Amino acid sequence: MYVEKPTAATGQARSATNTASAALTDIYPLLCAADWSLAVLGKWLPAIAEQSRALDPAQRTDWLVGLRSAWQRHGWAFAQHARERLFEVTGCWGDWPLLLSVGEAITGQRALDTGETLHCIDALWQLGDTGRALQSARRLCLSDPACVDAAKRYIDLQAWSAWLDRHPFVTTLTAADDGIHLEPLGHHHISAFARQYYDPTIAQLCCLPQFDSDDQWHKWVDEVASYGDQVVFAVLHEEWGFVGSVSLVLHEGVGFFYYWIGPDFQGHGLGPKAVNLMLAMARESCSMHTCYAKVFEYNRASQRGLEKLGFEKLTVGAAPPHDDELFYRWGCPVAHEEAVRELKRLMRLMGSDIKIASFDVLVVRA
Repeated sequence: MYVEKPTAATGQARSATNTASAALTDIYPLLCAADWSLAVLGKWLPAIAEQSRALDPAQRTDWLVGLRSAWQRHGWAFAQHARERLFEVTGCWGDWPLLLSVGEAITGQRALDTGETLHCIDALWQLGDTGRALQSARRLCLSDPACVDAAKRYIDLQAWSAWLDRHPFVTTLTAADDGIHLEPLGHHHISAFARQYYDPTIAQLCCLPQFDSDDQWHKWVDEVASYGDQVVFAVLHEEWGFVGSVSLVLHEGVGFFYYWIGPDFQGHGLGPKAVNLMLAMARESCSMHTCYAKVFEYNRASQRGLEKLGFEKLTVGAAPPHDDELFYRWGCPVAHEEAVRELKRLMRLMGSDIKIASFDVLVVRA
């Protein structure tokens, strides 16, 4: 999640903690050298748990791949206290499938306590399995009726489930493509969003804010929802949870979208899969027939991605000071002049300050 910048005092506290136990950057190569053996991992798990909140976001996936490998090979042999430590670490680092697997193993010797059960409920929620999360929260409320946190989680999940039922994309929200699932971005996604948004180039390329606090992020989510013409989706992967976001603005069948995939998951084709799913959802649920996108002139990777998705580069661009941005179009063929009028109208309805500069071309191909 988004936190305040550290002060000198907090820096001194962290330094003291680091001297009391080995840093994650020191432990990781030791585990790799030992091929993530159970003996070596068991030795270092207490220090890993102690240092878990100091994890460099850029190293998160490497750590999770290693922990998953160790669990798949040796999970059956983990001592109960080691399972409990691993459960703690996976919850802190947001590896929801691994947390659920470790939690299930813990129940082989004892029932999960209320806090652990809440972590499992949150894991299901973060993976987009709202139905199972709601059922688990209901059972927890019945077994521990005095637990305020359980009651709050149940109420929050009820509200989220009811909101999804009213959503215009409800008929296709559960569609999946190779493990990809789209879900409207909600306030409960904050930590997962932050884990993938740490790369400043995401905000730069997508023209999004830099978030300095949780409150600022929550206000942004509410502000986007208040526009009434825009939906921001969380891109959820069945094995990894939140991997990025895709956003759609829609006016009378004409859309405009952008997307980003977190650094941990770029280069695996997840962005195009998410966009294809979004386009199919918009066609089916909202009769979208045309969609536009813009990209910086120097961003060749995104340009190639749009072309693979069937978007055609337009012979119109943005006027100064935005003249380093290009436009792409997806839809039925139209005359050049019609595409220009359509795009200008869409920019106006979106309240964009970008002006369109057109050139002499006869036809825009779909």
